[in-house]
Amino acid sequence: MSSTEAEYMALSESTKEAIHLKRFLSEILGQQQTMIIYNDNQSAGQLCKNPIFHNRTKHVDIRHHFIRESIEKEDIEVSRQGICWGAPMVCPVS
Repeated sequence: MSSTEAEYMALSESTKEAIHLKRFLSEILGQQQTMIIYNDNQSAGQLCKNPIFHNRTKHVDIRHHFIRESIEKEDIEVSRQGICWGAPMVCPVS
């Protein structure tokens, strides 16, 4: 498994969590905000935004492409930021 694939899968899981948190906060606060997911892998970030098929990503399961739809619907935004050893971070937009 490449680092791009691993980061892309982690972004997919983070997207699910971000959407869950967004819905939970909208019930409590009554407002919806776009969530930003910070990612440290440039290739995974580009793969999220550009849905072009590539030989290296043909084995990525289709369920992980959910992140692309979430970006189009503006539920989330993926931003590149260097992170020291850890999973992607999820933050609400102020």
